[in-house]
Formats: sequence, C-alpha cells, structure tokens
Amino acid sequence: KKIVLLDPVFLNPKIMNYIRLLALTRLRHRTPLAVGARRRRDKWISRKEASEYLSNKHLFQGWDDRMFDSYIEHGLVEKPDGVELAFPKGLEAFLFGSVPTSKWKYIKRMKKEALVVRGQESDVLTDETWELLKRTRPDVEYLELSKLGHLFPMQAPEMTAEIIVDFAS
Repeated sequence: KKIVLLDPVFLNPKIMNYIRLLALTRLRHRTPLAVGARRRRDKWISRKEASEYLSNKHLFQGWDDRMFDSYIEHGLVEKPDGVELAFPKGLEAFLFGSVPTSKWKYIKRMKKEALVVRGQESDVLTDETWELLKRTRPDVEYLELSKLGHLFPMQAPEMTAEIIVDFAS
C-alpha cells in the first residue's frame, strides 16, 4: 500500500542520458561503476583476511559492527583456496551497466503513498538530484538522515527499521 525508497539509485538526468548513449553504442559495460566492479578484489585466503581488507574500504566505513560481521559471514563463500564474494563481481558489473534509464518517467507515474529516505552524505542520490526529485514529486514524503551515506541501512539498521515501520503503520 505504501512505498519506502531507501537512498534509491535515481541518477541525475544528465547521467541517465550519458548511460542511454552508452547503451546505443553498446558500451554500457564501460560505465565507471561497471568498470570498478570488474576490477574489485573478490578473493581472499580467509574470512579474517577479507575482513581486514574490506574494513579499510570506504564503502564499509561507519557500518554497524553486526552488519559488517554478517556481511563477512554471509557475503563470502568458501572455496578450496579460500573465500570469495558470494555475489560474483561480473554479475555486479553487468547490473551496474544495466541501470534502467527510464526511472524518472516511472517516479512521475507512481500512485502509492511514498517515503524517500536519503543519507545526507550519499554519493548516489546527490544533493542536486535530491532537490530535483523533491521538485518532481512534491507530494511524496522525504527524509534526509544527517551524517549517513548511501548504505545507511548498514550504518544504522535499527533506525532504518523504525523509519520503515513508522511509515508503514
């Protein structure tokens, strides 16, 4: 009955046009996120090594310890020579290169009551795009969480759950 969007991947329309152009030229696989995903390290000798390596990465900074530990436990799979990411980096690269470019059309058509939540320090839902989204759909509820980033559900899981439950009830 209601929709909660947690720091959704709504890219600036200029970036969406760039991705459309890449799609027309069959070069979507060259988007920066797709290239980065293919280059990402995905294998380690042990979970301990993976934990030490990943804990120093910007993506995981500020994560709740329980969320990070759960990621190390469930986000890696055992292999004969160590552990590797359970979600293959090639698939992640494919998905990053396949970002739907028609999201703005659909957000305009959305008929459900909605809440959009953004981490103030998000590098995905940028300040400029956040303001554009609010102008596009002024009837939607918006909430910005200070000092949190794109992955705020991993940084503040209880608060995220409370926001969802409060809006849904």
